[in-house]
Amino acid sequence: MVVVTSGNRDEHSMDAEFPFAPKGKSLWQQHNCSSCHSLFGVGGHIGPDLTNVHSRMGSSYIEYILERGKHKMPSYQLSLEERESLLQFFAYYDRLGKYPLNSVTREYLGSFTKEN
Repeated sequence: MVVVTSGNRDEHSMDAEFPFAPKGKSLWQQHNCSSCHSLFGVGGHIGPDLTNVHSRMGSSYIEYILERGKHKMPSYQLSLEERESLLQFFAYYDRLGKYPLNSVTREYLGSFTKEN
């Protein structure tokens, strides 16, 4: 049996509830955001991990930072549609899980201890 698919699972699951999230993902890649930021700890570490930025900071704060920048983060001249796309992208990733895991403590030399 041969199965042919188009795209990837992430983009298809984004479409229903977050229709602009795939465009936000594309903007994330175009602007090379992962060189400074990470999602679930994967990516750059100059800026904060943005996995749960939507629930921690809210849409207004994210838009403010995108428009004006902060510290080492430059401001971006994004259209309203582009900002909405990034907000939906962050909301989508926010729903996938929490990062970092609070039930794990990182020990010396990278080992982990599970907290009870």
